[in-house]
Amino acid sequence: MRCVGLASLFLFFALSAPAQSSNEPLKTGRIYVGSFGMGDDAEQLKLALGYELGRVGLKVVDFQAQSDSVLSGLIVTRMESGKPVKRVTSFLKSRDGKTVWTQDFGPSDRTTNDLRQRAVEIARRLKRDASPKHTRSHTKQSSMQKSPTQ
Repeated sequence: MRCVGLASLFLFFALSAPAQSSNEPLKTGRIYVGSFGMGDDAEQLKLALGYELGRVGLKVVDFQAQSDSVLSGLIVTRMESGKPVKRVTSFLKSRDGKTVWTQDFGPSDRTTNDLRQRAVEIARRLKRDASPKHTRSHTKQSSMQKSPTQ
């Protein structure tokens, strides 16, 4: 059991930084939602992700052969204070198998431990990271600037 915990911790730190290092936006193209493990949680997350990715405007396809990238990952459940806590590590791989994006999602003070919420967070983060960087920084700067009359 201790080895599993250490392996999970290593995986978390190894994958928590995005794989994309350039200033170019992430190119997702058509996304196929792949495996997130076995069991009900994995299936629930996969279905929720398909829905949420479409909701934020990303293109989701039903077959891997139709895709430009594959979103997959794993769910780790551990007990904290007698309650299960679920973390999801997600990977986006290009058609040639290169990992282009990785993120780890877990509960915070503002979120629940619900897998549906993890799907919302993954979809929003992927959409944000796929948006042109200058648009996001420009929007942030614009909202922070005040007109001379204010």
